[in-house]
Amino acid sequence: MSKAICSVKTPGCTYLGINATEKISGILEKENAKKVIVLTDRGVYDTGLCTRVLEQLNGAAYHLYTDIKREPSYLDVEDVVQTIEDLQCDMIVAVGGGSVMDTAKLCSVLKNAPYSIKDLLRDPALAHKQIKTVFLGGHLQRDRCHSRGKRKKRNRQ
Repeated sequence: MSKAICSVKTPGCTYLGINATEKISGILEKENAKKVIVLTDRGVYDTGLCTRVLEQLNGAAYHLYTDIKREPSYLDVEDVVQTIEDLQCDMIVAVGGGSVMDTAKLCSVLKNAPYSIKDLLRDPALAHKQIKTVFLGGHLQRDRCHSRGKRKKRNRQ
């Protein structure tokens, strides 16, 4: 297995490989993130993976949210969005699998939005903005870090 980190261009940028979490501090600096929320579930948190992520925040203010449920309801997601709004977070770091990733993506679109999840179900075209989001997931034995900026910044490296 190669120990090199590679970068793959997508709408954002995905870093794959051992120790890819080390890219988080650079992403936060580049995006000028001041207040970060780290979303995960209890199972992933208990593995210790979040400790490595928190070490990369380089003193940025953060809130660790470990209560993402398996198959969260829209009400669960709305609770997370409310937490993000109340804390005035400007960056989401998601650590985990599908439920965590899906929740983070919805939160990035819903934060301070004039529409709700129910509105998006009726008209998905309403989703026109995102806040900065970093995804860490997939196979937990390998680090994967996906940075996704605001849509206006998607073509920037």
